[in-house]
Amino acid sequence: MERRVVSGDGTPIACFLDGVGPALVMIHGMTFDHATAWSRLTPLLSDRFELCAIDRRGRGASGDGPAYSFEREIYDVLSVASSFDGPVTLFGHSFGATIAMEAAPLLGNLRALVLYEPSISSFDPWPQGSIARMEQLLATGERAELLRVFFCDVMGLESRTFAALRAMRSWPARIESAHTIPREARADDEYVFDPGKFTSLRVPTLVIAGSESPVGFGPAARAVHAAIPNSQLVVLEGQGHDAAITAPAVLAEAIQDFMGAL
Repeated sequence: MERRVVSGDGTPIACFLDGVGPALVMIHGMTFDHATAWSRLTPLLSDRFELCAIDRRGRGASGDGPAYSFEREIYDVLSVASSFDGPVTLFGHSFGATIAMEAAPLLGNLRALVLYEPSISSFDPWPQGSIARMEQLLATGERAELLRVFFCDVMGLESRTFAALRAMRSWPARIESAHTIPREARADDEYVFDPGKFTSLRVPTLVIAGSESPVGFGPAARAVHAAIPNSQLVVLEGQGHDAAITAPAVLAEAIQDFMGAL
């Protein structure tokens, strides 16, 4: 079931509800929408949780504001989470985990927090000139090349893997939302992680990392774990940054074990 929540600047944010149980608000990372991020994971969680999968602004069924900022993303999540009558758990992946982490201290009905490899660029800086290059490609309408730069030049995908990505049914949706990549990359590049901001965050928190993830994600996860007092760190052995797609059962088990112990 689709629900729309109006964010603070008037932008409609779409979220998709499934399942029964404690509310779990799901916040995807860059280049995704709710369907491409979670389609393999949600069937494994919907028998235990009421899932609320957000389409972040600028993609999928959500609207977009006239101006972008990281703070607007935070208030999008707050608007969705506070629309629930009872307590909610925030679950974010990558850039979505960074948003969830920043929203958490501001949310009055927060029950718990699940952060799968927050994206903190100070641990793995963007390649020099890559963000400006993507901004230029967006300005000239070269969205497919923008995606190639992001996935191959920045993320290090091999040409064969990128060709397989282009052949997927989700490729047109990635083209349509390609404008979100440079602005989120710029926000990620400018984000400053302040551990002191989270010393008073006392909700149970699960920080997840993959043993095979790209450099930077592991150190970032450990720094977040150290900053949040009531947190635990779980490393998914043999998994990388996208276990929601490559090993959804492994990720679902980690979430269920954590939530079941609350």
